[in-house]
Amino acid sequence: MQGNHLMITVAPLSNVRAFAAMLEQLVDRHPSLPGIGVFYGPSGFGKTVAATQAINRFNAVCIEVGFSWTSRVLVDAILRELELARTPTVAEGVQAVIQALGEQQRPLIIDEADHLLQKRTIELVREIHDRTGVPIALIGEEQMPAKMTRWERFHNRVLVWEPAQRATMADLKLLAGIYADGIDIDEMLLARLLKECAGVVRRLCVNLSRMREEALRRGATRLTLADWSDQQFWTGQAQPLARRAS
Repeated sequence: MQGNHLMITVAPLSNVRAFAAMLEQLVDRHPSLPGIGVFYGPSGFGKTVAATQAINRFNAVCIEVGFSWTSRVLVDAILRELELARTPTVAEGVQAVIQALGEQQRPLIIDEADHLLQKRTIELVREIHDRTGVPIALIGEEQMPAKMTRWERFHNRVLVWEPAQRATMADLKLLAGIYADGIDIDEMLLARLLKECAGVVRRLCVNLSRMREEALRRGATRLTLADWSDQQFWTGQAQPLARRAS
């Protein structure tokens, strides 16, 4: 998510609205309240996509943390997003980040924030929060709230815990307009898709794209449940190997 963020149109899915509402609550909070929010949920729920609209709307600084990141790498990534030069030391980098964010009052969004909990780098984020007062939104997996209890001083500064939700039928129809554009998919087939994929956004998108390809292959503009009867949905599970004849 690093780099210059273009104005990207994102479908107003449930999680997109939820993340925006969380960040808005952090921005509009009383000055005496902490300003950290945590958006968490299983992989594939569309958490990163949900943050994209908020980046544009709130002119937020956004980084995606890597598994191997140290405090040095984290600070350098934030400096790059702020278009500031790399500093000789981590401490100087933190001070430069604090000064810039304090002056600009731009929210900071940290994706894959689980990785910060494996090291003391989470305390660096707390320092930035305490000395700037800017809203900080962390995005992580479903176990992140439980893992954060180890870092009590940080945990106590979380104002909003927002769980990502499974996609609804309304979300699925919005996604169909993007990934199966031009194809009319029967409501019963959509309902079956939603159930088979357990509302996981990534799986829904993959299957909608496959449906569009299948419809185009057939020269059709509509798909029904009967049309898909000989097809399997992609659920992310490996298919069993065919047995060899003995």
